[in-house]
Amino acid sequence: MAELGYEVAQSNAAWILDKYGERSMCMGESGLCTGAERHQRAHSLWWQASEQGNEHAALIGDAYYYGLRGTERDYERAAEAYMHAKSQANVQAMFNLGYMHEHGQGLPLDLHLAKRYYDQAVEIDPTTKLPVSLNQSCLELC
Repeated sequence: MAELGYEVAQSNAAWILDKYGERSMCMGESGLCTGAERHQRAHSLWWQASEQGNEHAALIGDAYYYGLRGTERDYERAAEAYMHAKSQANVQAMFNLGYMHEHGQGLPLDLHLAKRYYDQAVEIDPTTKLPVSLNQSCLELC
């Protein structure tokens, strides 16, 4: 079902590949998947699910930012994934983009743009006001 484009099937299959690793069944080019093929397949499924609006899959940028799920740390690719999630009004992605601009990680150091992303997060979800306020106070003091 995942290969037919069903978003729920894509995110479920990706989760199973991530969660159960060696114990999950995955077909690779020469039979069963190697660890690298499993991570690549899971990543591909997460990305496909995010393309269809899956909010949790949209944070595939976390895998790049922290070097999770068999990926190497890559701030530029994390920023690209967060920008994609931001286009789907993902508040966490907006906060993450603000943080990356604030610290110049994968994006240019730009405190004004960081503030803009933080403000967008609060505008969409007022419950983010506390963490955003803490980060914005650092913007003013740092």
